[in-house]
Amino acid sequence: MNYLVFSRPSKLFTIGLAVGLTAGLCGCRSEPEAEIAADSGTEIVAKDSGLDADNLVVLEDSEMPSSLPDAVIMLETMRDNIRDGLVNDDIDVAHGPLHEVGHLLEHLQKLVADSDISDDQKMIASEAIEQLFDSFGSIDELIHDDQPVDYSAYQDDIDSAMSTLSEMK
Repeated sequence: MNYLVFSRPSKLFTIGLAVGLTAGLCGCRSEPEAEIAADSGTEIVAKDSGLDADNLVVLEDSEMPSSLPDAVIMLETMRDNIRDGLVNDDIDVAHGPLHEVGHLLEHLQKLVADSDISDDQKMIASEAIEQLFDSFGSIDELIHDDQPVDYSAYQDDIDSAMSTLSEMK
């Protein structure tokens, strides 16, 4: 009768087996893929979009003012930067603040709601904020569509809304 004889495995065999199983379980990719999982469950694979890690950016939350007057002052500065960039045909100068202004307007809505101004003033301020959302949103849409932007077409609405909010300071 022939019996199979098992001998004790060598250390090299044990290490090789452990490494092989670990690599198999973890998965091995020749190129790392950058993935971003959104709250909606949608997965975006940067590599599939022709992007790599050099194309990815990290957005940090801007520090928001704690008072209504400070928020309006910050909004005036952003408006001026957006206006000056567009008037001087420097989209890069305008585009960053144009994206930040939306976050500030959302924050401003909360400050208005939590403020001690009258309900009528809150309604007027909310309408001004909505006008700014519309105007700045339209400008941003034109920029993303590579369309020319004539700031003067929006200036009266923006300045009127800004004047309303400045009165709340």
